[in-house]
Amino acid sequence: MISSPRRWAAVLLLAVAAASVALTLRDISSALRPAVLLAFFCLVPGAAIVGSLRMRSPMAELALTLGLSLALSTLAGELMLWLRAWDPTWAVVLLASLSAPTLVLQAVRRGDRAMGAP
Repeated sequence: MISSPRRWAAVLLLAVAAASVALTLRDISSALRPAVLLAFFCLVPGAAIVGSLRMRSPMAELALTLGLSLALSTLAGELMLWLRAWDPTWAVVLLASLSAPTLVLQAVRRGDRAMGAP
């Protein structure tokens, strides 16, 4: 059973990642697609890393998640340009597939205390 906010966040971000991949691979034109992809690129890659840190401050965790997500998304775009292999579809698939395993671990992890908490 999912009880903690961190677990709910991990499950929600897994859903965003899955929706992003589905919308992108099927090339579905929807008013929801830009919002889902924006949420994906701004939250999912960073949350996969930052969520494992189990920080005490939710605001610091959110800020670090946002910054790291944007940095990783930018790095993926720059790498595709450098390799002359520009394909945003595969950027979504790659970032989602790299983020999903750690988000799954966050969703099923027991004990949700922050590092150093009594």
